[in-house]
Amino acid sequence: MELDWSDVRSCLAYLASGIWIAYLYSFVALCHLFVPGPVRKGYAKDARGETLLYKLNGFATLGVSVCLCAVLVYFGIVSGSHLFDNFWPNLTVANLLGMVISLLFYMRGEFHPKDHVSGNRSVRVACIFTEPWRALHGFFFGYELNPRLGLWDVKMVLYLVGAVQLQLHVLSAVYVQWMQLGTVTSALAVYAFELSFFCCDYLWFEHVHTFTYDLIAENVGFKLIWGCLCFYPFFYISGAFAVVDASSRPSEIYLCMSVFCFLSGWLLSRGANLQKFYFKTQPNELFLGFIKQKSINNRILCSGFWGISRHINYLGEILMAIGIAIPGGLHSWVPWLYPLYYVVLLFPRERDDNSICKIKYGAHWLEYEQLVPYRIIPYIY
Repeated sequence: MELDWSDVRSCLAYLASGIWIAYLYSFVALCHLFVPGPVRKGYAKDARGETLLYKLNGFATLGVSVCLCAVLVYFGIVSGSHLFDNFWPNLTVANLLGMVISLLFYMRGEFHPKDHVSGNRSVRVACIFTEPWRALHGFFFGYELNPRLGLWDVKMVLYLVGAVQLQLHVLSAVYVQWMQLGTVTSALAVYAFELSFFCCDYLWFEHVHTFTYDLIAENVGFKLIWGCLCFYPFFYISGAFAVVDASSRPSEIYLCMSVFCFLSGWLLSRGANLQKFYFKTQPNELFLGFIKQKSINNRILCSGFWGISRHINYLGEILMAIGIAIPGGLHSWVPWLYPLYYVVLLFPRERDDNSICKIKYGAHWLEYEQLVPYRIIPYIY
């Protein structure tokens, strides 16, 4: 029987992907333990009602990871094009790993129900399902709110792994085009800048995110685990294939539109999240030194960004995604899947948030709706 070398090469590619993914995820998890960083209080509380502490070393971990990979590439131990060239084998391995880890957390939740501390509706509504649907619901949304070992917080590690992997994907795409053309096109430079800015910004403002929905109220299940290990680092970079293609040469005006759209979105998203963060931590201080923090019943922020629309941060995230899609969007429809995903995700989420807030705040939320009538897009929606 003749040996099919193409099958051998395919198997080796998947083996290499397995080794790489296992190494990267383990390395980032260890960095979260050992890389120095400040320890700050978040917003979430444990089962005893005590505020959780978070080790904030995400930006430092990103820097260490990028530097280490640069050293490995420089000495020829790893190819700089590995992530880009082996995108599909890496995606397959990350997908399987995400499902396996999700299953482990599901089994932990099933066999250790005393550890359940649910922040969202997933466990509270599980009783209305029949047993098979209850199991599926528990697997998808998870049972535990903040699983951790000391300061080693599972959620923080998951988001950190996703951000580091995404940044390395960006750098691999730049490396591939550099090796092919001896230069980097303006389109890829803009695309890489925006996604890198996105990753660095998220990790730089890591403390702010400990006061957001994901860290406060979302349980650790398939949705979060698979999303961070697979969807986040692989879907967000999917537009890179169109940009690395040298035939994608948008005009300078088009690229300026991309940067303007991205930075405008960042201003809205980051500004709104920062304002809410300072409202929760320093309610009597002026935001940015000149914006007075006005609120309804000292609970609902209604000034600054939150006086423009009730979820102006969602508009910011959509604009950022549109900006990232523009460099490759002239020659392919694939980059537009990214902003489309945000539209499909955030518009229904706004409706859910609105319903929850009506129950939580009652008449005060109705007052806020009258004061700020726009849901996401000022004067339109």
